Amino acid sequence: MTPKICDQLSVVLFIHRGAEIALNFRKNCPQPYALPAGHLDGELFYDAAVRLPKAKVGIAVREQILICQERC
Repeated sequence: MTPKICDQLSVVLFIHRGAEIALNFRKNCPQPYALPAGHLDGELFYDAAVRLPKAKVGIAVREQILICQERC
């Protein structure tokens, strides 16, 4: 069986305040915790990076720093 390939652009967010890191709890295994992430849905990367934390974990972003950008 061939693996499913995602053909959408996504953003993964590393959100922290001091030593605290925001994580999503997921009910599926093997990784029950994950960084907040989502598809861009046709919007710009930085716009999604502001929208997604509010939608996924209820956090308003004040500052953004691009750590990594690559194509899989």
